[in-house]
Amino acid sequence: MLSRPGRPVETLLFDGSPVLPSSVFASDGRILVGRDAERSAAADPASFEPNPKRCIGDGLILLGGKDVPVTEVIASVLRRVVAEAVRVAGVVPEAAVLTHPADWRGERLGVLRLSAKLAGLSSPRFTPEPVAAATHFTVHLGHAAPEGSCIVVYDLGGGTCDVTVVRNEGGRMLVVASGGLSDVGGLDIDHAIVRHLERVYPSADGAWGKLRDPQTPNDRRQRRQLWRDVKDAKELLSRESTAALFIPLLDKDVHLTREELEGFAKPLLEQTVALTTNVLRRANIDAREIKGLFLVGGASRMPLVSTMLLREMGIAPTVLEQPELVVASGAVDAPTTAPPSPAPAPLDATSSMSAMPVSAPPVAPVSAPPVAPVSAPPRQVTPNHAAPNPAPPDHAAPVSPKREHVTVMPVSAPPADATSAVPLPVPPRQVIRGVAKVPVKPTPPPQERVVHDPVPYVPTRIETNPAFLEQDDEPPTPPPPPAPEGDVPVRAPEGAIGGVTALALFDDRYLAVATTQGIVISEAASGRRVAVLDGHSATPRALAWSEDGSVLASSADGDAVQLWSQASWGWKVSREMWRPNVLQRRMGSHSDQVRSLSWSGGSLAGANINSIRVWRSYDGKLKRELTFADPNSTVTPKGVRVVAWSPDGQLLAAAGCQGLVKVWQVVGEDPTMMLRVDPLTVRALCWSPDGRRLAFGDAGGDVRLWTLGGTAAVTLPSGHSAAVEAVAWSPDGMWVASGGVDRVIRLWYGESGEPAGELSGHNGDITTLAWTKDSKHLVSGSGDRTVRVWDVVERREAR
Repeated sequence: MLSRPGRPVETLLFDGSPVLPSSVFASDGRILVGRDAERSAAADPASFEPNPKRCIGDGLILLGGKDVPVTEVIASVLRRVVAEAVRVAGVVPEAAVLTHPADWRGERLGVLRLSAKLAGLSSPRFTPEPVAAATHFTVHLGHAAPEGSCIVVYDLGGGTCDVTVVRNEGGRMLVVASGGLSDVGGLDIDHAIVRHLERVYPSADGAWGKLRDPQTPNDRRQRRQLWRDVKDAKELLSRESTAALFIPLLDKDVHLTREELEGFAKPLLEQTVALTTNVLRRANIDAREIKGLFLVGGASRMPLVSTMLLREMGIAPTVLEQPELVVASGAVDAPTTAPPSPAPAPLDATSSMSAMPVSAPPVAPVSAPPVAPVSAPPRQVTPNHAAPNPAPPDHAAPVSPKREHVTVMPVSAPPADATSAVPLPVPPRQVIRGVAKVPVKPTPPPQERVVHDPVPYVPTRIETNPAFLEQDDEPPTPPPPPAPEGDVPVRAPEGAIGGVTALALFDDRYLAVATTQGIVISEAASGRRVAVLDGHSATPRALAWSEDGSVLASSADGDAVQLWSQASWGWKVSREMWRPNVLQRRMGSHSDQVRSLSWSGGSLAGANINSIRVWRSYDGKLKRELTFADPNSTVTPKGVRVVAWSPDGQLLAAAGCQGLVKVWQVVGEDPTMMLRVDPLTVRALCWSPDGRRLAFGDAGGDVRLWTLGGTAAVTLPSGHSAAVEAVAWSPDGMWVASGGVDRVIRLWYGESGEPAGELSGHNGDITTLAWTKDSKHLVSGSGDRTVRVWDVVERREAR
């Protein structure tokens, strides 16, 4: 967007479109951006990065075998925007507003500021994207938002969904609460369409394999054509009831209906609706305070999005024909902040790539002092098709004293190659110390805390309970409770619990359940609560018992990995007296979400969106750090979703984005085995009891079995209709169980992979599964706030 005094705000056009893809392609000392980069990617995928914004915390990006500073990559995109502004206005913009996610702070904004400076924008201002969106709807479109009222901004983009609550405080729009999903977006809907086409129109000659994993330039061209048609059809179905598609290599013209599309999209959109209601609930915002529900992001134009939000919240959403432009338009008049201190220069950057030219006319930096954005009267945003003045040469100073104001979105479009997208890391949250609470009498569980205005994460030192400082080894194992009696070895915890995110069962004796209201520990046989742990600053996401059951590890979004000791809880055989729970120690933290934990002997492995770390559990020392890079990937590797030790502790498996599964030995930094099965994220993984096979489920609903050493995985028949969130192999090897967004638990025979039935009863996403020792009972947890125990032999809920 370009704002000039006395003139309507103009939409800059890039190759005839108001949306500039942020894709970059580095080759021969030059960086191409936008559609030029996308077209060049076919010849050299390793030199292509579809979304630099998601790499902002990485320092360097590997492009074409060379490390390029991320600041230079982002600056290349900004240079293209500045060059177009110069072409239209004839002068270099004296002021610029850069928008950013609401959770970005400190270092990330410093990187963005330095990138802007490299692009010739000497004094940029910043505003959060949801604040800009709220400004567009209130200032430009005239929606009322009285002081003290709230606006909800629902942003469904290509690979992520963010929900933010903005409050009018004294005439300024301030972010008061936010939440996000890093792996749900429009690209997931595109994937679902492709999977549907593959099932409905199978091919016996391997054509779909070439479209999934192209090996030749022709294969890559055909895949790009398919994904482009899928994206166009999805957008057309927001206005029409049917859309035509062409499947290359199969040479088929097919049709897709809106009803079919909504069937694929509904399970994914249900997650975004639940996110919206959870953000409001946790922030204690009443529906009467909300004066608007505004939809932004290209994927939000689907009519089903508005329908589902209206049905759930009772508030009619507002969405425009071009939701991608809402943030850029609103940033013109949104409140801004001064730039942070410059980010430090990245280390080990290849000097030859430190100032690569972009494929647009260069712009000289402006030496004049910064000029505040010029507010304009209510405006009509009109595309600009003229080119009145050429760009000035490199040495030229501005030719006019007129003040110009350009609004820049660092990323304004998803990548054209949808299969290359990587989930955006959820920004880190502040670590808040807490002490576990053990109720003597039944009391309501603690309410979940919400970080309304996150700040940059600062790593904390390892904290150790003084009771363990004199110990040279791991803490002693406390006496166990009596062994369970009767036919059902496990009971659900007594009392109300929040939405279940994880559970861990130790030896059919103790059940740990992570919920939105803390971690509940109960005796498995009776369901009686013995502790409620409340030490994380966000909802706990992962749990793991040590092999002897003496320590429970837990993690939460952006928080440190925490170890809780049974010995410190004072568990006694009589179970008559209880001392307050004590947090044993905090392990060194990942900087983002720690989504999965796995224990083997004295080693605890944790996986987050960027890395896999292995700690020595008794002193918290980091033993290993592993990367999740696919050497043949066209994107910066991200998105480790799950990690698991083999039963004998000799192998460590991890899985995540781009359908990648990797296996490492106990020592060594390089994986010994790797399998890539599908562009979709692998969201759940487990080992067979003999350690010879892996079972895993993906975001498309498929469950697969992989025999180690094999070159392919077997897709099990009768899979789920939506994303798989949990898989578990029974201790005797007979059963494989899976559950997910479609709220059904599916069973397969472990040896043959044939379907063995299903279990139904949950009213929410099934997020976690665990088997009892006898392999006859399965424990499940769900977002519907229940834990259920199933009799697998009888195919019914245990009583």
